[in-house]
Amino acid sequence: MGSKTHTKQGNCMCNGLRECELNTQGLAPKDPCFGTYKYYTTNYICIPAETSVTCHGGYSYLKCENSRIQINTANYGRTDKTTCSEGRPNEQLQNSNCYSPNALAPVSKSCNGLESCEVFATHTVFTDPCFGIYKYLAISYYCLPPGSSQVKSALLSILPHVQYIHTENRNCVTLRPPVHTDNTVEPKNLDQI
Repeated sequence: MGSKTHTKQGNCMCNGLRECELNTQGLAPKDPCFGTYKYYTTNYICIPAETSVTCHGGYSYLKCENSRIQINTANYGRTDKTTCSEGRPNEQLQNSNCYSPNALAPVSKSCNGLESCEVFATHTVFTDPCFGIYKYLAISYYCLPPGSSQVKSALLSILPHVQYIHTENRNCVTLRPPVHTDNTVEPKNLDQI
């Protein structure tokens, strides 16, 4: 088992999560320095979310240059009194707790995996969650880099480099006896161990 295997395991457990905790037991093929406390070093990136807000009756255009769209959240309704409020009577803006229960499904179906898409912001596409209130479509989405897998909420992406070794005796020494922190070595990739 080399670093590619460990990266794949980390990807399966962490990609798409807002936070992730890896249990490292069983990830290494063997213990390279028996009796010495070791730790994993994992590289990851957080993919920033893009947003789109479209007033009722308009089209929301989403685009990811040379990457793929992954919808994170979608709501057709109203969550504040200022968005898409110009020229609207006050009574159409009062309910700021207006959420369409089915907004995510049609947006995801129209956009996930594509470089660009458009979605019509209207109650003919989404249910009308609050009659008489002027609504808008708010979408949060990610532009996934080429080669990434589709994820539920693409925030963490493990990069192909994991280390399993203790590299210096001042890291991770809390509650560890000196015998576990004295034997330090240069870091190596897992496939070199």
